[in-house]
Amino acid sequence: MWIRLVFAKADPGKIDEIRKLYQSQELTDFFEAQPGHRFHHLLESPTDRGDIVFLTAWNSEAEMTAAFESEAHEIVGPKFKPYLVAPSDRKVYEVRE
Repeated sequence: MWIRLVFAKADPGKIDEIRKLYQSQELTDFFEAQPGHRFHHLLESPTDRGDIVFLTAWNSEAEMTAAFESEAHEIVGPKFKPYLVAPSDRKVYEVRE
């Protein structure tokens, strides 16, 4: 399994909008259409309201890469940018089961 984490700093006053977008049918449809998608979660810091992490899990590195290079991601991904106040940092991990 592969995990993709995107560490981001959001406008604290826009967290509700980010949560709504992350839980939207549009984003759910995007992930459900991607081969190899296991799950996705929005992580929110309990002590720093603007500190968030977008977590996704995939069956393989190839499926993960294909999803984030897809035309569909080019539509949904940028919708989060207006709510972020700094560049995000992406990290990928392999879970050895």
